[in-house]
Amino acid sequence: MSKIFQLVTVLVLLSSTLISQEATIAVLEFVNKPKIKTEYREMLENAFSQAAKNQGRFAVLERADIEKILATREEQKSESYLDAVVAEQGRAIGADYLVIGEIAEGGALDGAVPAMGNAPASRRLGYRLILNVRVVSTATAEVLFSHQQKIEQLKEYSATSTEYKLPTWTTPPELIDYLMGNCRNYAHSIYLETFPPVVQILEVEASGKKARKVTIGTSAKLHNRQIIEVFQEEFVEVDGESISRKVKIGELDMMEMQGEKLARCYVKDGSKEILAFFNEGKKLICQVNYWKLRGMMGTEADSFLFRG
Repeated sequence: MSKIFQLVTVLVLLSSTLISQEATIAVLEFVNKPKIKTEYREMLENAFSQAAKNQGRFAVLERADIEKILATREEQKSESYLDAVVAEQGRAIGADYLVIGEIAEGGALDGAVPAMGNAPASRRLGYRLILNVRVVSTATAEVLFSHQQKIEQLKEYSATSTEYKLPTWTTPPELIDYLMGNCRNYAHSIYLETFPPVVQILEVEASGKKARKVTIGTSAKLHNRQIIEVFQEEFVEVDGESISRKVKIGELDMMEMQGEKLARCYVKDGSKEILAFFNEGKKLICQVNYWKLRGMMGTEADSFLFRG
């Protein structure tokens, strides 16, 4: 079978997978605790909607359609009410999944830091925002994803500093800017974890016995520098039964998307193993590391500073 035919075949399969996986997402109005401006809530909602659209595999309901279930959500009295009733309302407007969020102030932080080694005692003060996010299936009312993210801004002072005092404002503007600057990519990672994309190595560029770059097919648009882990499938005998397991053999770094379903990657680790297994036609399993990016100088960084 020619490489071109193989490439076309895999792309057709990816297209079929994408169509079968396409789902409709509704981002509900985030619960906004006192003192957080309404504009920040709206920015969060827009960030989660845009992140879903950017992946190219979801239909996203517009605000006018979502208004139909907001009244029901305002009436919620408990978690069970939310899961049962709001999920039912979500189905009624054609949503397969609901994104439910809450943003609140976590209050001022004020604490002592004991002396350690040559470092003198100090004090830290700052503020905290709390972001709660859940993804709920409207078909089953099951919570598919749930996470609380605490976002803090701290400043350290010497224990004897006369500058040590809590500012008069509540939430510093810089902390809001930090949240808003990262929440779209945070949402991107949530969708990748909740709905893992199909990723497959299609072509390998080699130098000698080492793979240098690869072309992958993917059912979701990925970010540059996203880390993709590569596994070999192997079988072990356990009590006479053959059990399949994944063994990590390398990592890829996303370079760029080439269209909607193709991407180019550098081979970061496992260059010999990836090339050998690919040439032998053995099964390679690719999995996106949802919460890590490749940072400067090849170091790993928490994906978008959230969720590590």
